[in-house]
Amino acid sequence: MPDSARIHTKKTIEKMFKILQNEKRNLVAATFKASKPVSCLNTHINLKEWMIQFEDIRDSVCGFIKGKHATLMKTEILSKLTDPFMLPFPDSFYLQAAAQGFKTRVMHEFPFGSGKELYSTPHNQWKAQQLEKDHNQNMFRSLGLKKVIRESGVVEWFGCRRDSMRCFGTVIDDTPQYLWEGKWTPPCCLAGLRRTARHVFQQLEGSQIRYWLEGGSLLGAIRSGDILPWDYDVDIGIYREDIRRCGWLLKAKKKPTADEQGFIWEKAAEGDFFRVHFSHVNRLHVDIFPFYSRNGTMTKNTWFKSHKQDMEFPEHYLKPLSSIEFVGRTVSAPNNIHDFLELKFGEGAVENPQYPNPLKMASLGYKTYPDKN
Repeated sequence: MPDSARIHTKKTIEKMFKILQNEKRNLVAATFKASKPVSCLNTHINLKEWMIQFEDIRDSVCGFIKGKHATLMKTEILSKLTDPFMLPFPDSFYLQAAAQGFKTRVMHEFPFGSGKELYSTPHNQWKAQQLEKDHNQNMFRSLGLKKVIRESGVVEWFGCRRDSMRCFGTVIDDTPQYLWEGKWTPPCCLAGLRRTARHVFQQLEGSQIRYWLEGGSLLGAIRSGDILPWDYDVDIGIYREDIRRCGWLLKAKKKPTADEQGFIWEKAAEGDFFRVHFSHVNRLHVDIFPFYSRNGTMTKNTWFKSHKQDMEFPEHYLKPLSSIEFVGRTVSAPNNIHDFLELKFGEGAVENPQYPNPLKMASLGYKTYPDKN
């Protein structure tokens, strides 16, 4: 029940109880006189992808009520929610209830009355709005939701930014922590990776460097034209002899260097390759691997034994280079992409997605592949 509510007739409460009993509902919401109409929204919650989308369905039964209203519920619902009274209430309550499959019936008959409104001065209204904003941020973060798409189409972010650390820590055994939690790469991290990758492609093309998508990034491109939804970096191969054409790569050989747009170019500590970071603080990155031709075979100086796809390959896959859509633009890729990927990952790799380090995940009882849509 919101502040300053007035009960003008007992029929309001009686009607709410009848709806609970006769319609076998768990929740019923009553509206208020002289208030803006409430919105009945559906919530599409995808915890695996850290996001929620609101949809205005213009119906009387939905998962989320927006606007001034009072709610009557069965108390047993409260025991099924993690934190039913988390602020802001009832927004957090509805989100948790919707995740459990509960719906609310909106009752327009016998509305409640409103008394004197709180926060009548502009200053107090501003303070209340700021407090509500803070509560919303804390709520979405507590519920593990980093991308919120409002019913108007406006997108709100509650994850990492360029001036903050990325959402996940050091990746161990090629398996980021979120995969152990049954989730995919946070959408804010994917957005940062896309932005970094587009910048790197632009710089390489501007320097006339021969490059191509590598590894899991090429797998993502051929499947969906985007980064694999559980990947945490972007891999690019280049001709080693072309390094001299790019000033940022030459500078990176000596020391980490920030370019005009704030991206950090550096020589990787793990071996003979380069890394371009989203920023000094946010270490989302693109890896650039220099290859060179030896007797018609593309090879390099640094190999990762844990990456079965990290291997030499015939140079004819690069003569000529082809192109493919990736992160919203056209980029260079090997020719005969499907064959190239099967050479590196094995037969059926394109058609049968698999998480990194499947043997370890399977040994610990985790799924080694994503569910098919």
